[in-house]
Amino acid sequence: MLRSSLVVTAFLAVCASAAPAPLPQRSAKIVAAAKGGYPIPAKTWNFGKLPDGSAIPDGLSASSYPVGDNYVFVPQNAYIAGGYLNLKVDGGQKAKPYRSGEVVTTATNIKYASVRTIAIFSEPPGVCNGMFFYKSDNQETDIEWLSDPASQSNAGKRQLWFANQASNVRTQKSVKGVPPPANPTVVEHEYRIDWVPSAVRFFVDGVQIWETKQNVPNVPGPWVFNNWADGDMGWSGGPPASNALFRIKEIDMYYNTA
Repeated sequence: MLRSSLVVTAFLAVCASAAPAPLPQRSAKIVAAAKGGYPIPAKTWNFGKLPDGSAIPDGLSASSYPVGDNYVFVPQNAYIAGGYLNLKVDGGQKAKPYRSGEVVTTATNIKYASVRTIAIFSEPPGVCNGMFFYKSDNQETDIEWLSDPASQSNAGKRQLWFANQASNVRTQKSVKGVPPPANPTVVEHEYRIDWVPSAVRFFVDGVQIWETKQNVPNVPGPWVFNNWADGDMGWSGGPPASNALFRIKEIDMYYNTA
């Protein structure tokens, strides 16, 4: 218990000490705890160093399961090509379940983390790109991109969405839609979640955009990266008319375990 408290305290201190610089930029790396000698576990995947056709690297697993009758994650829709991890929703699909792509960390005991994802979002309207912690529908914090401006959630203008899902049936989720960074479907940007016991903070290109202290997850679980469409115009819309790729260049994770 003492070791866990020290690690979390040091994690908070190091995260708070990183001052943002002008856009665009990368977040400062966390090397180790400031005091106590407890290293903060780190995991980095740099897909830009992998040749086309490489296997999904250790520590990540391509998903293979349906989400109701609406969409299905298939392993072939998560692949390495062009210096990116590509998560694909096939274009021109006519029938559900719509084929989508996802990878999940093999670590399922992540509890409090700073996760930075360098990525290019999907351009074709009709998909949701997600980067998030997920244990259950009541233990979830996420960053999501909705590519269709006609989505009822986007209301005519594409937005980047930050959220903590409702922690129980008596509360509402904590959510905020914000304008995306410049040219997010062409240019790489860094999207970051800092999850600590008291709050979740959301960053773009190293600059904090929003913080919420409501519905903060408090259980361990895995981290998820996906791209999907279910046809619901309340959220993702779709499916896209052409192949929609969520392209991830790099993932940097600093986390505690439970």
